[in-house]
Amino acid sequence: MNYNKDYKIKKILFEILYFFNESHQYQEVDTHLDSMLLLYNKIELSKLIPKDNMDSNKKRDIYRTIFGSCDNELFSFLEKRYYPEMVDVNGDTFMMGAKDSIRGVLQSHKVKISGFQIAKTETTYWQYKLFCVANKKELRYTGWPLEGDNPAVNVNFYNAVEYSNWVSKQQNLPLAYFVDKTIKDTFSNKNKNDNIGWTIKNQPNNIGYRLPYESEWEYAARGGHNQVPYIYSGSNNVDEVAWYSSYGGIKTKPVARKKPNSLGLFDLSGNAWEWCWDWYATDYYSKSEQTNPQGPGIGISKVLRGGSWGYGPSVVKVDTRAHQYLDHEDFYTGFRLAKSKF
Repeated sequence: MNYNKDYKIKKILFEILYFFNESHQYQEVDTHLDSMLLLYNKIELSKLIPKDNMDSNKKRDIYRTIFGSCDNELFSFLEKRYYPEMVDVNGDTFMMGAKDSIRGVLQSHKVKISGFQIAKTETTYWQYKLFCVANKKELRYTGWPLEGDNPAVNVNFYNAVEYSNWVSKQQNLPLAYFVDKTIKDTFSNKNKNDNIGWTIKNQPNNIGYRLPYESEWEYAARGGHNQVPYIYSGSNNVDEVAWYSSYGGIKTKPVARKKPNSLGLFDLSGNAWEWCWDWYATDYYSKSEQTNPQGPGIGISKVLRGGSWGYGPSVVKVDTRAHQYLDHEDFYTGFRLAKSKF
């Protein structure tokens, strides 16, 4: 018997059924689960298989228990592949911004940040595809193969908000955002040409997944309370930490292949631009709150940070600011998630 081949078959079937379960395709799991249990010599677990009329969340949890009992190591690996791995960031005070006014950055100013969590990497295609399949959404074509560990791009701000809420639901957490797709936001969104325009309200004081505030993003990119004044996130040598136009070719690269910063965070310089929650204003730094700023109350575009594979070293610096309309999507722009800590 070829044990190596048998293990590969088990591993492939396991991941397929895991994906079906996490995307709520329970009929597919029901159809093939006995085959997987036979391969793992765990047929006794079939007695745990949920009934058809069971609540979907309970059914998903039972299947997850079965998967973990069959191969906990593989189950843990897939959890990290398909969901964001979060890193704790302790709060502190730091100097945000640059000392010049180049690249859309105004004066350096002191900001106090409370502790939070931020994803170790940008949201990948593995993760975003699971969300798209579960919600019957289109996975947008990039112009190159959709490679699993590459950052998901062609994602507009509304997609990123939806994904944030979906991950919260998957992990039984409160939603960070109230979203009403039936009412167009004319109060805070001043872009009259926004083709989507959903009303989105930030729900304060909860631990659901969300986009980082711009101040949190820069604080994390600089290394948090142990920050070193690097030009890029984790180094003064751009080639050590960033995929950019002169180095990375003409597309995104797999996440976490370059050197991390001191918090263990990857690709905060380069690879893909990252959405932040804040509305963009060129003069915001001169009048922002000093503690946990969350951006202006109104605007026409949202902040982007980090630069991307399509830009040079001068753009992938930790203090570079950019912005884009909420309904805009392109090959350069993705996102990573954050969470509050209380």
